[in-house]
Amino acid sequence: MELINIIFFIFIFLSFSIKLIFKKNNNIIFIYLLISILFFLFIEYKIIPILFLIIFFDYFFFLRGIKKSKSKAYLIGGVLFNILFLIYFKYVGFIVKIINLLSSRFSIPIPFIPEPSQYNITGISFFTFIATGCLIDLYKNTSLKPSFMQFALTVCFFPYVLAGPIVRLNDVIPQFKNLHKFNAKYFYMGLELLLHGYFKKCLVADNLASFVNPVFESPQQYGLLASWIASLFFTMQIYCDFSGYTDIARGCALLLGIKLPENFIWPYFSTSLREFWRRWHITLSFWVRDYIYIPLGGNKVSHPKHIFNLFVSWLIIGIWHGAQVNFILWGIYHSIFISLETLFKKRLLYANQTVRICITFFIVHIGWLLFRCENMSTFKNIIFNMVGCSSNSFLCGLGFYKGTPIFFLTLLPVLHFVSYKYIYNKNSHFLLLKMPLLFRTICILMSIIIIIIFSGQTQRFIYFAF
Repeated sequence: MELINIIFFIFIFLSFSIKLIFKKNNNIIFIYLLISILFFLFIEYKIIPILFLIIFFDYFFFLRGIKKSKSKAYLIGGVLFNILFLIYFKYVGFIVKIINLLSSRFSIPIPFIPEPSQYNITGISFFTFIATGCLIDLYKNTSLKPSFMQFALTVCFFPYVLAGPIVRLNDVIPQFKNLHKFNAKYFYMGLELLLHGYFKKCLVADNLASFVNPVFESPQQYGLLASWIASLFFTMQIYCDFSGYTDIARGCALLLGIKLPENFIWPYFSTSLREFWRRWHITLSFWVRDYIYIPLGGNKVSHPKHIFNLFVSWLIIGIWHGAQVNFILWGIYHSIFISLETLFKKRLLYANQTVRICITFFIVHIGWLLFRCENMSTFKNIIFNMVGCSSNSFLCGLGFYKGTPIFFLTLLPVLHFVSYKYIYNKNSHFLLLKMPLLFRTICILMSIIIIIIFSGQTQRFIYFAF
């Protein structure tokens, strides 16, 4: 288990202990804020000045202006400040590279621009969207009126600031009134989510990564079967990695008295791409829907304008993930298929539900290849392997797996299907709450032991890159 997991445990324990000691909400908010800053000192200290600047300027210059006058100028100023901040720290190098490439390719008389050195700030896409959403929400509903500490904690609360969920003021501000109370239900719900999260991340995602990474790093050394196995493994890896982190973040927040919004609801059982994005990274999908897609006109416009709105929204989602061509193409890829889905919606409804689930899963699965491949050469090699156009044999590279994929490929879908049928469909969440105390304690201890023993080689959370 990597250092960040150990530090995370320490800070969860520290925060929970302090919550039990202090009885005033303002004191607890201040302590949570202080602990969040200390957490960043251990994890990535360079995030602190950037967070401080965004919080300070957003609150004292823009948010207070919105509260006093409800002027749109303050809102526009705050949104532009946050977006320009994000562009400077995340996209300047990419923009310069594109300008230089276009200049040389089309002989445009623009002098060569040296590419600036950039340091990837973990979580910058998340906390800039959180801060921007807070400004827009306050403009729409001035009755919220958060204090400086409440606003600061909303933007930088350590469980979710690095990789979501993307919270809004309405999600957390009302809960700040009850932080001093110990909620036994939240405590056991939080423990169960933590166990779910670490199971997904350490047992599934990290173990799968050891089979996925070699194939995507050197696809020319593998054949059709190994490439299909690696691609399917990545589809499950990214789900378990990202939803695992979300479960950990939500579990930690529940222990500390804050219920965060859900971010994943069994997305691979979606019957359409639209439904998939209502189940996958829900807080990002709804953020883009509410603050970009609907203000552009949504689907209440002419058909060409509707398609344009979809394109812009998904292009932004792609760019949000990173300053790389593959993320942009991945966003465009989803915009194309969602547009096609809109055109043929009535015909698709006649298809069998299982067929629609399989079609949606296949489209998402191919999209993940674009997402995972760092360059188009790798993507081309993987696709060539998967359609049998590679010069390698059908079984080339399969010996690397040593039979393990057969076990995983049969077990993981079965576990996923069982959890969908007997937990989601029957609304049987949080099983720990329904167990006797002794059995509950045994289950918790056994789960911890299993996670520690069978964890794979530690991998960085995928969405820490965004």
